[in-house]
Amino acid sequence: MPMTVTIVSIIAIVWVYLALRPRRSLPPEPGQIHPAAYSGLREIFFQTKGEDLSLEGAERLVYGASFEVGFPPGIATVAALADGTASLYLETGGGVIGAGRHESVHRRAIAFVDCAVEHLELGAQVTESPPKPSKGEVRFHWLSDDGIRSAVALELALEAGNHPLSPLYRAGQELLEQIRLANRPVAP
Repeated sequence: MPMTVTIVSIIAIVWVYLALRPRRSLPPEPGQIHPAAYSGLREIFFQTKGEDLSLEGAERLVYGASFEVGFPPGIATVAALADGTASLYLETGGGVIGAGRHESVHRRAIAFVDCAVEHLELGAQVTESPPKPSKGEVRFHWLSDDGIRSAVALELALEAGNHPLSPLYRAGQELLEQIRLANRPVAP
């Protein structure tokens, strides 16, 4: 009997130790962005300045734009710069950095920023880190020498085409589609 009590006590102590010890998170799969990196990548985009870019010709009023979609598991951010740079960041982990190296994405990134210029007056000045969208919302951001502007709309209204930002939403969706197509897995 004493031997049984000792063995049960040892098993109980080991079980409590294993249950209460701090757990390490697993690293992301190769090729994925770790969920913790999302906020950092988003901030790097918003801290980009026009003089950091190699833009041909005259200075631009808007040198970057993004749109963010709130969906149940998190947020998807599509970011583009006037030099054709484009990236997709997923708050849940994953995404594509440097998608603008593909010509089709490069062209759509520039087109998205150009469309953002046409809708600049719909954005309000932001003094702190740009807000994130809630579920069902789309938030647009403009990067300019005057600072960051932001606007929000319901995704359903944008999809219906009856919102003043619907053309910018469509341009963003075209960019997202090109990012997706350029980065789809190639069959062996």
